[in-house]
Amino acid sequence: MKIKVPPIYLLGLLSYDGVNEKNLINLMRMLAMKTLNFFVLLIGYVFSVSAFAETDVPNGSHEALVTYHENLVKEAESKLAEHKQNLEDYEAHSYYYGRQGQDFQSHETANVEYYEEVISENLKAADYHKKMAAEQNNSIKSADANSSAVTSALR
Repeated sequence: MKIKVPPIYLLGLLSYDGVNEKNLINLMRMLAMKTLNFFVLLIGYVFSVSAFAETDVPNGSHEALVTYHENLVKEAESKLAEHKQNLEDYEAHSYYYGRQGQDFQSHETANVEYYEEVISENLKAADYHKKMAAEQNNSIKSADANSSAVTSALR
């Protein structure tokens, strides 16, 4: 007598102990979990792609990177001014803040240091990309000059 094995068992996902209610319930749970895992991964991928698409800058476009880093510097400067103002308000009226005042002060001090670091890093990156854009423009101009010289010599 030949035993017919369901196809899901041939994939090796479950061991075959015969068909009964317990095996079917386990199979349904496993399929539900695998489907859920697939959709969670799919949704995570979609969100990660859309998050990176917002800051995507074309390769080789140093002018675009310069404006990107300069915009980051502007945003960081506005946040830095806000946190410095909060820190000045605290120092002027520390008695308003009660027990949480020292936590607030250390938090604002850390924010000020963080945004100062962000500004310096982005200014360095903007300067670097300005230099690279200038070099790229010079190489393009020299290549254009060389190609025009070659084409005039061929005529």
